[in-house]
Amino acid sequence: MVTKMISIIVPVYQGEATLAACLNSILAQTYQDFEIIVVNDGSKDRTGAIAEEYSRQYPNIRVIQQENQGVSVARNAGIAAANGEYIQFLDSDDLLLEEACQTFMTAMTEQKTDLVIAGYWHNYYRKRVLKTPPFTGTFQVEMAEPEVLSLYREGTLNMPWNKLYKRERIRQGFPETMKLGEDLFFNLDYLLACSNFTLIEDPVCSYRQDERKTNLSTMGQTTDNTHILNLYEKMELFCHSLYGNGCFEKMIAGRTVEELLNQISESAFCRRPFGKVRMEWIRSQIAWFRTFEQNRQQKGYEKLAGMEELNYTDHRILFVALANGFPKTLAFLTFIRSLLVRIMRVFG
Repeated sequence: MVTKMISIIVPVYQGEATLAACLNSILAQTYQDFEIIVVNDGSKDRTGAIAEEYSRQYPNIRVIQQENQGVSVARNAGIAAANGEYIQFLDSDDLLLEEACQTFMTAMTEQKTDLVIAGYWHNYYRKRVLKTPPFTGTFQVEMAEPEVLSLYREGTLNMPWNKLYKRERIRQGFPETMKLGEDLFFNLDYLLACSNFTLIEDPVCSYRQDERKTNLSTMGQTTDNTHILNLYEKMELFCHSLYGNGCFEKMIAGRTVEELLNQISESAFCRRPFGKVRMEWIRSQIAWFRTFEQNRQQKGYEKLAGMEELNYTDHRILFVALANGFPKTLAFLTFIRSLLVRIMRVFG
């Protein structure tokens, strides 16, 4: 039976250190018409026991225990089990601000909207920064090309935990075979089912980015950029389906290149940053970019210049080495960039 409640879905894996604080932040909400669905994705620690303990103590908490299948499968299981009219997501190492549900519901009901996108606090390397949408208001999806593109460029469109959804509008769940970018796929599919969306500045959660994030230096470098290409093609198709042949493609391509440059930068502190293995890998990334550009130009798109399409000066500098095929220069510049970022995080 559908009710006016919010179903808050918390996927969790190996979260014994953070799950209790996460659940306590939800239980402290000023808006009390909610249920919590904890999906334990095959944790080997005490995560499952902690979740079950909370469910025995609080009747509005339910626990789904499943084998480890990934966050998308976990979120989809939560959606399938939800009883609420509205869906909200929260990761197990993040916190919901006390007024979050009330803030979401006020915007949802007053604006008669299908999606609410809010601000959030970003905690990273001992810094706490307020991130908000680039503008506020309620917008018709079919007429919101500039707003959607701005959200995409700023990165506000991607994540699910600063948004409130209507359950009835969710036609497709999170793609379960993707390892990266599944959040954006879900949100774009959801927007296609919406009439309008609302942007508000009020922060709703405290997002903690893992400072020990595994990157290419520990995972091993990969030449498979399928996820980067998938995101480009998905966003391009979305915009074409809603907005026709607009001038949006170069901006989308620019974001794709930024993702590629970030990936190269993340490999800067591998064991031998200027060794043979990394240099060969960087050459493969340059080759991938050339193929990407060739395919774009075959579709009739203009060649990327780097200045107007990329957001930041450091990306524009790196782009020169990437576009001109200078692997040694790109290796050196990405190493210096990553070094400066680490220094700023320590002393900033």
